[in-house]
Amino acid sequence: MNKIAQFHKVSFEQFKESWDDSFPGASEEEIKEIYDQIKLPKRATRGSAGYDFFSPVDFELKPGETIKIPTGIRVFIESDWVLNIFPRSGLGFKFRLQMNNTVGIIDSDYFYSDNEGHIFAKLTNDTNENKVVELKADTGFMQGIFVEYGITVDDDVTDVRNGRSNPLRHPRSFMGNTKAGKCDEFINHRYLLLLCLSFFQILQKAFFKQAPAGNLFKDHREDYSDAPAGNFFKDHRRDYSKGVPAASASRAFCKTVSNAIAALLYSSSLSILESMGAPSAVRVKEYR
Repeated sequence: MNKIAQFHKVSFEQFKESWDDSFPGASEEEIKEIYDQIKLPKRATRGSAGYDFFSPVDFELKPGETIKIPTGIRVFIESDWVLNIFPRSGLGFKFRLQMNNTVGIIDSDYFYSDNEGHIFAKLTNDTNENKVVELKADTGFMQGIFVEYGITVDDDVTDVRNGRSNPLRHPRSFMGNTKAGKCDEFINHRYLLLLCLSFFQILQKAFFKQAPAGNLFKDHREDYSDAPAGNFFKDHRRDYSKGVPAASASRAFCKTVSNAIAALLYSSSLSILESMGAPSAVRVKEYR
């Protein structure tokens, strides 16, 4: 099974702005309470294709009425995939609940849009049976399905969406949105990380790969040949005169320390990247 996406919540500031637009008059405390209760979409069963989106509040739709709901959700999607959004099939079957755009299309670069890739749902009760739709908060009301897509052989599109392009998916635009003239902070940190790791690798090859034959004790055994009786090195010089494979214990220790520093730098950088909005693990491994 392909694991190509990850759901996130938008920032509270973005959610509040969107909520005020859809439902004017709510206090900041009320909006914050709604925001804190938002659940990320998830599948109902192991065999489900759709990820259920949950209503952040109770709502009622009389015949012909429409509602626009800020879900508080954004989604990171790998390239060549798209998220299609539909009403929950049961609600469509029972009430003819429909999405105003028929099918919601969430592109991979929408994640970096000016509105943080905030996903909205605009629904209409299109019943012809005079039925009223009533849904409680935390009830699934629409579902998203990830679909892979292709492009034509002569496709040469280079334009990017408003906001920032996706640095993890468009390495050629790693300096950010050329239209905005901005340098993408996220990608700059990633390339700085790779530069540091490369530096450590160069040091390792320069200092540890070509270790001289023998070890510290063998190379200096003449220093211990005249040591007083009972001296540790003299008593055991037979062990050292035979030598050991290249890279002495001291060199191996230094190499281990260097590897640990590089690993610490790498793991720390992942935390930094995720704190900047990068999804866990896509992540840097594609560019190591």
